[in-house]
Amino acid sequence: MSPRIKSSLIVLGILLILLPALLLISNRVILQGFLVLENQDARQRITRANAAIVDDLGQLDSFTADWAARDESYDFLQGLREGYLESSLFPEKVTNLDIQLVVLLDSQKRVAVTRSYEPVNGMTVSGPQDITRLLAENGVLERLDHKNKIVVKGIITVNGLPMLISARAVTPNNPNVLANGYLIFGRLLDQDEITRLGRLNDLLLDLLPAGDAQLPADFQTALQGLRTEDTVTRALDDKTMAAYRLLPDITGKPAWILREQNLRLFYQNGQSTLHFFQLALVIVSGLFGIIGQSVVERMMISQRNSLENLGRYRAVVDQISEGIVLLDDSSKTIREANPGFAELLGYDAGTLPGMRLYELTTQGRAEVDADFTGLLDTGARMIGERSYRRSDGSLVDVEVSASRIVYGGRSVLVVVLRDITARKKAEKALRASEQRYHLATEGANDGLWDWNLATGEIYFSSRWKAMLGYNDGEIGSSPDNWFALVHPDDHDPLRSQLDAHLKGGTGHFQSEHRMRHKDGSYRWMLSRGMAISGEDGQPIRMAGSQTDVTERKQVEEQFRHDAFHDALTGLPNRALFLDRLGQAVERSKRRPDFLFALLFLDFDRFKVINDSLGHTTGDHLLVAGARRLESCLRTMDTIARLGGDEFVILLEYIESPRDATRVAERIQETLRPPFHIDGHDIFISASTGIVLSTVGYDRAEDVLRDADIAMYRSKALGRSRYELFNTSLRSLAMARLEMETQLRHSLERSEFSLYYQPIVSLKDNRITGFETLLRWEHPTLGSVSPDEFIPIAEETGLIVPIGAWVLREACAQMHAWQQKFPGLAPLTINVNMSGRQFTQADLPETIQAILVDTGLDISCLRLEITESVVLEALESTTSLLKRLKNMGVQLEIDDFGTGYSSLSYLQQLPINAIKIDRSFICKMTQDGSNYGIVQAIIAMVHNLGLQVIAEGVEHAEQISLLKTLGCEAAQGFLFHHPMDTAAVEALLSTL
Repeated sequence: MSPRIKSSLIVLGILLILLPALLLISNRVILQGFLVLENQDARQRITRANAAIVDDLGQLDSFTADWAARDESYDFLQGLREGYLESSLFPEKVTNLDIQLVVLLDSQKRVAVTRSYEPVNGMTVSGPQDITRLLAENGVLERLDHKNKIVVKGIITVNGLPMLISARAVTPNNPNVLANGYLIFGRLLDQDEITRLGRLNDLLLDLLPAGDAQLPADFQTALQGLRTEDTVTRALDDKTMAAYRLLPDITGKPAWILREQNLRLFYQNGQSTLHFFQLALVIVSGLFGIIGQSVVERMMISQRNSLENLGRYRAVVDQISEGIVLLDDSSKTIREANPGFAELLGYDAGTLPGMRLYELTTQGRAEVDADFTGLLDTGARMIGERSYRRSDGSLVDVEVSASRIVYGGRSVLVVVLRDITARKKAEKALRASEQRYHLATEGANDGLWDWNLATGEIYFSSRWKAMLGYNDGEIGSSPDNWFALVHPDDHDPLRSQLDAHLKGGTGHFQSEHRMRHKDGSYRWMLSRGMAISGEDGQPIRMAGSQTDVTERKQVEEQFRHDAFHDALTGLPNRALFLDRLGQAVERSKRRPDFLFALLFLDFDRFKVINDSLGHTTGDHLLVAGARRLESCLRTMDTIARLGGDEFVILLEYIESPRDATRVAERIQETLRPPFHIDGHDIFISASTGIVLSTVGYDRAEDVLRDADIAMYRSKALGRSRYELFNTSLRSLAMARLEMETQLRHSLERSEFSLYYQPIVSLKDNRITGFETLLRWEHPTLGSVSPDEFIPIAEETGLIVPIGAWVLREACAQMHAWQQKFPGLAPLTINVNMSGRQFTQADLPETIQAILVDTGLDISCLRLEITESVVLEALESTTSLLKRLKNMGVQLEIDDFGTGYSSLSYLQQLPINAIKIDRSFICKMTQDGSNYGIVQAIIAMVHNLGLQVIAEGVEHAEQISLLKTLGCEAAQGFLFHHPMDTAAVEALLSTL
C-alpha cells in the first residue's frame, strides 16, 4: 500500500472520531452559555418590574401618611370640620394623585366617608355596607389597630381587579394622642397602570389573578413552578422570553401572577455564533485533513529515505578529517568514533569505544559536566575551545562543537573536534598588532569612538564631533563629555545598555538616544559598539560608531501619526477615538461624578455636493468643516473623523447635559454661514446624535452605536438638528430591525398586494389609467403603512426586488384588463420608482424583459420618480431617464413642489408630465395662497411642453379651479379611493 493511501486512511479515521464529538460539544457549550445569559436577563427584568410595583405602593403610602397626619382629617372625624370634604377631599385633588378609592373609618372601624373615582368598566364601590364588606373580605379591618398605629398596605381585590391600598391611623401632629380613626387610599393596579409602569421602566408587563381558572397556558405552567421558586422564566417561542413572579395580597397569600416579556436577543445571537463556529470547525477540519495527510505522507517517505541514507552517512563520516565521536549522555562513555578522531588523538580506532571523555581532556570532571549540563538546559549547540591529551601525553588545541541528538532510540551527545593548534599560534602573534584595526573595523559607521576602559579615556573621531556641530578641540576625552550631551530622559537607558554589554549580558552594544547639538537642538543618534576582554576575562577596551538617525526617527513618528489620524483632515481616526472613548468609559465607571458626552455628526445632503461639484470640492469642504467644528471645542475635547462625512466629538468633564446641547447648538450656528470652496458658495448643515455617560456603558463601541442611532433619529425628524439618545430610541431601532427581518421574507410569503387609484382626464372625466399602490398585509403586524416599510426597504436595498415585483405585477394586471375590456381606450399604468432602482445600470433591460414577459405595450407604462431621487445624482439619473425615454416609456415627476421645484433641472430631464403634490391641492381655494402657487406651477410646466396631473383632489371646488388653470388630469378621493383588483374590474365593467 502506498504512503499516500496509508496517510489518507489515518487522517480520515481521526476526523471521523473527532469532528462529530467537537460539533456536539460546541452545540452544548456555546448555546448553553447564551441561554444562561438570557435567563439572567429575564430574572433581572422581572425583579425591576416587581420593584416598580413596590415603588408605586410606596408612593401611595406616602400620600396616605401625609393626609392621615393632617389636623383637618383628625378634626373631621371628631366632628369639628364639616367642610372637610369640599375643601380637601374634592375629586380633582384626589384624582390628580391617581387615587381611585378614599375611605375614612372612625375608631370603631365604621365607615364615616367613602369616595371612589374613575370607575373601571362601569364598576364602582360605594356605600358603607359595600366598603365594610370589601375591607373585611380582604383582611384589612382585622389588621387595623389604632392604639399601635399599625400601617396596613398591600394588594386587595376590588370587583375582580387588583388594587394597591394603604391604611393609616388618623392622628394629629402629636405622638401622644390616640388615633380617632383610619384613612385608606386605594389605587387600581389594572392593565393601564401595569402598562404605564412597564413603559416607565422599558418593560412589557401583564398581571393576572393566580386563582383564575381561565389563565393562559403559559401562566398555568409558570404557576406550577412558582410553588417552589420565587421566579420562573421560560421561552414562549423562538423570539419571546418571559419571566413570572407571584405577588401576594395584603394577607400574604399569593394572589396575582406578574409576567414580563422581552425579545430573545441572547438566544438569537447564540444561534448565530453556534452556526458560525460549527461552519468554521468543519472548514478547519477539512484543512487539517488536507495538511495532515500531506504531513503524514511525507513522514512515511522520510522514514523510508532515512533508512536508505543511513549507510551513506556512515561512509561520509568516516571520510571527514575532523574528529567525530558519539558519547553516552549520562556516563560520557564513547560509543562510536570516526577515524579522524582516532588520528587526531593518536589512538587505535578499535580501542576508543568504552573509554570516557574525562580521560582525554585536560578539564576536570566538574568542568566537563558543566559544559554538557549547559547544553542540556538550553537545548542549543555548544561551541568552545579546549585542550585534549593525545595518547603520547602531548596536548592539542581543538575547537569543540557539541549537540544533543536521538540515536538508536536514545539521547546521545555528538562531539566534533577540529585541530586549531596552528590558528591559535597565529592569533597570539597577531593579536597585539591587529587589535586597534579590528576594533575600528567592527565599529566603523559614521563617527567613531574608542574607549580605553583601563584609563577611562575616550577617543572621539572628527566626524563624531562634527555630527554634533563641534570642532576637534571643543570636546574632551572624558566619558562625562559624552554623557553631558545626552538628553536627560535618555541618560539612564544609555547607562543601562552600556553596563549590560560590559557585564557580558549582550553580544553587542546598541543604543538610540538624543544628543544636544551645538545649536541647542536635539538629534537622534544610533550608537553601536563592542568590548574586548583581557586574559582575566574583564573588559579592557570598547569601540564603536555613531550614526545620525534623526530623519529615520521623524519618518517613524510620522508613520505612527498617520496610523491614528485621518489623512484628509488630520483629525484622529476611528482607532484613536475609540481608545480615548474607552478610557472615558472606564473613568466614568470608577468615578460616579465624572460626566462625558458623545456627539455623532453627519453632514446633511453631502452626497449631493459630491455628485454635483465633484469629490475634490467635497474633500475641501470636509477639511473646512473640520476646522469649523474644532473652533467650537475646548482643548480637552476630542474630535475625530470616522469616514465620509461622519464626525464624532468627545466632551469630557462636563457639568450637565446642557453643556452637550450647547455645543451642538454652537456647531449649528458655526456651520450656518456659507463655505467658499473652489469658487462656490456652499451651504451645509449637520444632523447630530448625543449620548450621555449617565446611560451607563461598559464598552466604547456601545456608546458609538447609540450615538449613531440618535443621529439617524435627528435626520428622520428633519435634519439640521440634534437629538438626545434614550433607551426608547434603541427600542425603535430594535423594532426597525424586526420589521427589516419580516420585510426580507415578505416576497417569498406573498404578503404584498397591489391597489390601484384611477387617474381621470379633466377634459371629459374619462379614466385614462391607474396609479399602482403597494400594500403589505403581515399575518401578525397587520396592515403596515408604506410610510413605515418603504424607507427601510430603501435603506437595505430590498426595494430593488420589491420594486421589480411591483413592476411585473402591475404590467401583467394592466395587460389582463386590456384583454378583458377591449372596448375601452388603451389604459396606462403608473408605477413609482425608488432611488435605489435608479442606481441599477441594467434597469432599462429589466423593464424591457418585464414588458416582453407580460405582453404590455411599452406606451402604456408610466414611471413616476420624485424630485429628490433626481437631484441625488442628477447627471447619472438624467442619462438613465434618456435611455428609458428612447425605449418609449412615459416618465413623470411625482410629488412636485415638495423639493427644489427648479425650472433648470426640469429643462434637463426627458419627462412627459409632473404630478403636483397633494399638500398644495388639498388647501387650494380661489382666494388662498396655494391657488397662486398651483397656478405658477401649471404655467411653468406648460411652458416646458409638459402635462400636469393633480394629486389628492377631494372637493368639487378644486376640480373647477384646476380646469380653469388648464390642468389635464387628476386623481383623488373625490373620484375613487385606491381599489383592489376585483373592485377595479367591477368599475371597468360599468364604463
